[in-house]
Amino acid sequence: MIPELLEYALVNRRSIINGVQELNVGLSEVAKKWTSYSPESIPSIGRVAAVDGSLNFIDFRGFLLYAVDAAALVYGDRGYEDGVKTGKVGLLYPSDNVLERVRHHMAILELRTILKVLEDYDIDLALNDGSYVSFFAKAYGTHFYFLSRKTLREFQDLIESLSKSIGKGELKVQSEDFFGTILERIKDVDKAIKVISFLERLETFQLLLKLLKDFGNKIVSISKTSVSRRYFSHSLKPDLVVFSKMTLSPGFSQPEKYVVSIPSDIKGYLKEYCDDKVTFTVFYARTEPDGMVFRVEIPEELDISEIKDLLSRLRSLSVKGYPYPLRRVHREVEICAEDMLKLYRILSLYGEEKGREML
Repeated sequence: MIPELLEYALVNRRSIINGVQELNVGLSEVAKKWTSYSPESIPSIGRVAAVDGSLNFIDFRGFLLYAVDAAALVYGDRGYEDGVKTGKVGLLYPSDNVLERVRHHMAILELRTILKVLEDYDIDLALNDGSYVSFFAKAYGTHFYFLSRKTLREFQDLIESLSKSIGKGELKVQSEDFFGTILERIKDVDKAIKVISFLERLETFQLLLKLLKDFGNKIVSISKTSVSRRYFSHSLKPDLVVFSKMTLSPGFSQPEKYVVSIPSDIKGYLKEYCDDKVTFTVFYARTEPDGMVFRVEIPEELDISEIKDLLSRLRSLSVKGYPYPLRRVHREVEICAEDMLKLYRILSLYGEEKGREML
């Protein structure tokens, strides 16, 4: 670090700290959108599943070594009962969307894991760590996956094979099995990566929409972070931070209806799972005094009484204001830098260049 950075931080310390503290949202404005409600624990909430996944990677000059995993843990009134876990280690070759592909691999394993638990166990409530709404939103962030009609026709057999695999319950990234076939047909690595990326994205959406169609009334997505400003569009900080800093009581925000659309380039392959749109009820909540505020997404429309009932169920599962099954599954799946170092050593990749050896 150059000394000038320290000098800059000292000279501009006050303005930087002011930026940390600034919200520019009034208390009265927040109070109008927050309902104080103290949910009570209930003696029995039935059987609960909690799902989460993790990813990590090491970037080499010629490839990306990555690891992804997922777990769905099952809890009953007496505590932990069982779980389904899976993971994979692999290589991806350089491309503009390589990290997005890793995220899709993780999402596929998460979705296949929770689907298997819901199909094999009598689950009353399934908790997902993350946001399905943001997944739909991010699907429009790139045109990398768009393929011509000619290319789609050329690989129609693989698309059909992928669709047939969705209901088989295999805990794997099915689309990656097709990469060798794709490369044989077009013999252009960049184009092959584009095709396999399309199939990975399609597999993710097929699994997600199958989950919402078959088990949408049991799914609750909970996010610890969010960048949405839908409630306070003029706020410098996201809605979650505003509610966290400017409310004290347990309660919930006014629920909002989110209608998300299926990306146009793949909706023709998803007709058996849904129409063009999916509706979510979204709100922010705190279940106990001094507890954290988190974002809640339900893939159906809920009224206020149903929201209160859900918060009582979440309160019954919570330790320090956050559902314990989600806390536990997060710890189980987390892939840290030390874990990647172990994989690096197992694979004896010492001679592979990372591009920073000369620094």
